[in-house]
Amino acid sequence: MRSRVRLLARIPAASKTGNKYLCWQQVKTTPKGLPKFVNEYVDARAFALRYTLPGGQRKTETLASKDWNEVCSLLAEKEVEFERMERGLDHAVAGQVEKTDREAIADAVERFLRDREATNSSPNTLAQYRVVLNTFRNCCGKLFVDELADREVIADYLLYLRKNTARRTKGEQINNTLRDRLKKVSAFYSFNGLTFPLPRKEWPTEIEKEVTVYTREELDRMLSGATEDETDLILFFLNTGMRDKEVACAYFSDIDFKAHSVTVRPKPEWGFRIKSQKPRTIKLPETLIDRLTARQERVSGSLIFPNRNNRPDDDLIQKVRNAARRAGMSDEEVTLHRFRRTFGTRVAELHGVRNAQELLGHADIETTTRYLAPTATNYEGNGGLFADVKGAA
Repeated sequence: MRSRVRLLARIPAASKTGNKYLCWQQVKTTPKGLPKFVNEYVDARAFALRYTLPGGQRKTETLASKDWNEVCSLLAEKEVEFERMERGLDHAVAGQVEKTDREAIADAVERFLRDREATNSSPNTLAQYRVVLNTFRNCCGKLFVDELADREVIADYLLYLRKNTARRTKGEQINNTLRDRLKKVSAFYSFNGLTFPLPRKEWPTEIEKEVTVYTREELDRMLSGATEDETDLILFFLNTGMRDKEVACAYFSDIDFKAHSVTVRPKPEWGFRIKSQKPRTIKLPETLIDRLTARQERVSGSLIFPNRNNRPDDDLIQKVRNAARRAGMSDEEVTLHRFRRTFGTRVAELHGVRNAQELLGHADIETTTRYLAPTATNYEGNGGLFADVKGAA
């Protein structure tokens, strides 16, 4: 959405003379304009919202929470508050909801989120639902659940999303984003026993994206100027197809060095759950096992790719992009999903789509087929899936 509110983080800093102090720093954003978590925010003492009121008064509002997901949710709510003011929608009068037996939308949202948490939804999934549903609640102009059956509620919500959803690039279709938002709101309707007033056949048409995978030349370029640590990370992503959080929370103990494999397991100590709720084991080439053996000797702690505080690194893709930039590649060319698509495509070519589904951790094969590149090339050799890539052998 269009940014009317800036998110600030109060983080430790040091002067040129080495004196330490605390300063407010504007939080970085993704290409979509959403707040982006970086390692510095682990040590943040506080977060705040900065915005300008309609009368021109500039205000900084310090948030009570330091939890990143809650902070992002509060930012989204404040953005929607400004949208409501622009549309002339009054806020609920204090105490109005308590005077009736009708269930407030806000209460229904919290009940829905508690149910999702109880059924093992991941923290990241819960955060996404919270942001989407709080945005819907604030912009729909209704107070109670029994007012949501009107088709105009969803029509107005779609108009709001089209107006405020940022595009990655000029002219990019946002239909897929709109459909994702509608799926989450539809799940909320279903949970509350409501029929979603907009039939699926009338939802924005899904735009199928072209599946792109890394070519040998691109991988060779990326690895050509990579440091030892960057090479370890690139080859790990490439040969496992693991998700970023799965890699960030991976332990050396997850690797079976004799069997040449790594197993994806939940890590409750880091709040990490496997997306499919099912552990999976992925075979590794001998060359990568040798690299990981050497890495274990020089890395302190149990995590394979820790951050500087020996905690899971939530910004691993930036390390890959650092290597890619030195090779003349743009940040847009380097994404974690592209690593997964490349891995899945080669597994499917050599071992079939079912194996690709299992190793990618997908619940259904339809999701896997959307990951695979349309053309297939057989890769010869027995040195692993990527034995043809320079630096992988």
